[in-house]
Amino acid sequence: MMTTSDQEQIPQSRKIILWLLTAILWLATAGVGFLAILSFQDIVTTLIALLLSTTIEVGIVETRGWITTARNISTIVGGLFWLGVVVGGMEYHFRHVGERRSWRIFAWTLGIEIALILVSVLIF
Repeated sequence: MMTTSDQEQIPQSRKIILWLLTAILWLATAGVGFLAILSFQDIVTTLIALLLSTTIEVGIVETRGWITTARNISTIVGGLFWLGVVVGGMEYHFRHVGERRSWRIFAWTLGIEIALILVSVLIF
């Protein structure tokens, strides 16, 4: 963990590079997170369709309604979660530029988002 005295010892050119790298990674997190929302929607839709296909009594119109409702709810939940990650991540990462825990959070966030996308790609 970098203390205030450690950050004062960093040359100005390296501080600028760290700020730029942080901004680029934050933008990548936001973009990949948006794609992860779409993947999350597809996963939820597939799971609901799978569950409803095992029920014989459910008609086509009712199935379509359930799938639409599930997709809308997953959009709201995923969007709110994405917004929290983007805004909270921006606040955190720009306060802790260059610290090891900031890089770890970037790695975990991008890893989870990419895993969601890969699961969606493997299902479809």
